[in-house]
Amino acid sequence: MPTPRREFGSVHAIKAAAVGRPGERRFNVRIDAEGGRVLAWVEKQELLQLAMGLQELLSANGAKPDASVPGPLAERRTVPDVEFQVSRLVLGYDRRGDRFILELSDEESTAEDRVSIRMSGSRTQMTAFMEEALGVCAAGRPLCPLCTAPIGPGKHICPKTNGHIVL
Repeated sequence: MPTPRREFGSVHAIKAAAVGRPGERRFNVRIDAEGGRVLAWVEKQELLQLAMGLQELLSANGAKPDASVPGPLAERRTVPDVEFQVSRLVLGYDRRGDRFILELSDEESTAEDRVSIRMSGSRTQMTAFMEEALGVCAAGRPLCPLCTAPIGPGKHICPKTNGHIVL
């Protein structure tokens, strides 16, 4: 049975964030939309792919004037209306309205707990979100130049050097 989709309408604000210390961070997308507030937990790679997909959609659909200005997340409600772990991301573009469509779903939960939400954002909002998401993803632990694994606070024994070089 398909998961019922809940329309959240136009986005007022959308933010990318990470919680915790590098190496132990959890990533999320916080959305304040007409239909309410959403806290969607994502993996770092999912957030990065979402940002890169937005970057590609934005460049493919050219620069158009956009009068809307992204606002800060409203502090009127600190508790989200919907909070879930995302298992499916869908990104789209509506040419007629020059709106970017974002659909987030949790398809791995039990049937009665499944969540699927859909919302749309302006070019300016999505550009700001894309830049913020790329920054959040880049702010983690440095990567080893040889094996590209994250380097933690302790010593890094690089497998590419068979343990002969400790970084």
